[in-house]
Amino acid sequence: MFFLASNSYRCIAHDRRGHGRSSQPSEGNEMNTYADDLATLIEHLDL
Repeated sequence: MFFLASNSYRCIAHDRRGHGRSSQPSEGNEMNTYADDLATLIEHLDL
């Protein structure tokens, strides 16, 4: 991503809830919630 960003590309790293460095919630760890989260991000960033 650093290479792309340094060459004027917009880079977005999506960290699904319960994965990576995000919190580990006890609920919402299913594909429908992941899809809803991603849709919200896409809408918020106006992609």
